[in-house]
Amino acid sequence: MLNELQQEVTANGLIFLIPFVIVLVLALIGHHLLTSLTWGIVASIALFFVVGIPFTEVIHIYEGEGGAVVEGALMGGLSGYFNMAILILFILSASYLLELAGTMDRIMDFFIKIIKGVTRRAELSIFAIVAFLNSFITINTAAEIAAAPFVSRIGKNSNLHPYRRANFLDTVSSALVHIPVEWWCVISLYNS
Repeated sequence: MLNELQQEVTANGLIFLIPFVIVLVLALIGHHLLTSLTWGIVASIALFFVVGIPFTEVIHIYEGEGGAVVEGALMGGLSGYFNMAILILFILSASYLLELAGTMDRIMDFFIKIIKGVTRRAELSIFAIVAFLNSFITINTAAEIAAAPFVSRIGKNSNLHPYRRANFLDTVSSALVHIPVEWWCVISLYNS
């Protein structure tokens, strides 16, 4: 098995870490995420040409029996995120409806009454909101998008630095993404 892996994989593929490094460096020096990702994609496509991989490996359009067919590495990457994009659109639509109906304001008023200007209470409230949403939306990216308006408002109201808010949101979301599975396991063990 190791021999088969060594035949299929070479160190030449490490050159494709360059676009990742470009995205990381650009983001860390303060460029917008979309700008950083765009430069990473451009660098990846350029590396395909440098390495000698034909452009048809990146994207290839041909006429199939049902019409035009689009294939390649770019389409493979995009198709992997299609379901996530649909879920995020639903979450954004639901949060917009909550905002229009005034539900978000009522939830925020509830938390602001609890917080009463105390920073630790604001942080605990952010923790609770993010943990609650991660319990029901098990995809942490989607849960972060759903929690972001609450985290932003509570943080601004409590004078929490934007980096602190972002760290709370990301850390809690990443750490607690498996809560529903753990709850199910505990309930299953308790009932057996």
